[in-house]
Amino acid sequence: MFSHGNGLIGYHWFLLQDVPATYETTGVAFLAFWIFQFAFADTCSTITSGAMIGRTGFAGDLLYSVAVSGFIYPIIGHWAWGPDGFLATMGSAGYFLPSHHAMFREGLAQSMERQADLKVVGQLSSSAEALAALDRSGASMVLLDVNLGTERAIDFVAAAKRKGFDGHVLVVTAGTSDQEAVQLIQAGVSGIVHKSHSTEELCNAIRRIAHGENCQESQYLAPLFRAVDRSRPSSTRRLEERERKVLRLILQGLTNRQIAEQLDVTEGAIKSALRQLFGRLGVRTRAQLVKVALEQYRDQL
Repeated sequence: MFSHGNGLIGYHWFLLQDVPATYETTGVAFLAFWIFQFAFADTCSTITSGAMIGRTGFAGDLLYSVAVSGFIYPIIGHWAWGPDGFLATMGSAGYFLPSHHAMFREGLAQSMERQADLKVVGQLSSSAEALAALDRSGASMVLLDVNLGTERAIDFVAAAKRKGFDGHVLVVTAGTSDQEAVQLIQAGVSGIVHKSHSTEELCNAIRRIAHGENCQESQYLAPLFRAVDRSRPSSTRRLEERERKVLRLILQGLTNRQIAEQLDVTEGAIKSALRQLFGRLGVRTRAQLVKVALEQYRDQL
């Protein structure tokens, strides 16, 4: 009844075969969940059997009870409450996939389309394209790749909110800095999930978020708590003098080699300084670095 299958019937767990320890993401012991459903199936049988007393023989009552509790209740229950039931998924919400990487985007869309309760309504390669199509897509959730080329995921989230998008945003990433993760969570994303998880785990995270839960990777919770802990001093420290010099020269449009010549250091030292700046500012590209520097560190430049 509650296993995955098609729109009419579940495919697994017949006679309690190969059942998991807990049911889906509820955390409830599977046998406890089964007993709960068994009680409801028994109730369906006994409610009507009271009206049949004296009108059918014992064999008829027994056959009726078996039919209701063993077939009618679980099958119709799957239609309405199973993860793939056709009534449960009727009018199911759509999902939007903005990602700079076509292979990742298309592979994820194909995997999601195999899920009866998930529907992909759009795949876009850039933030601008996604924002332009968001209103007419009818999507209730955006699966956002944190890597949008020269664009930043946080900018997409902010722009989508300004456009009035009130759905969920789930960020999928191969890894992001603590600072960027905190910014995304504070901007209102409903979850951050690593690409290292299986497609099944990702689909379960989508379902949990669609039901109002949050789904954050545990490694980002500690920096989030630090960010909202007002008893701590601010964790944002001033840029070092060399970092400020490098940023100023980047803003002038100089290359790494030209910056190295200006500062009389090796090009490798400049690359090392840039990696340090990327990590501190939570960015991945030079264009993102310029944008964040102007928005958040202008007073230090």
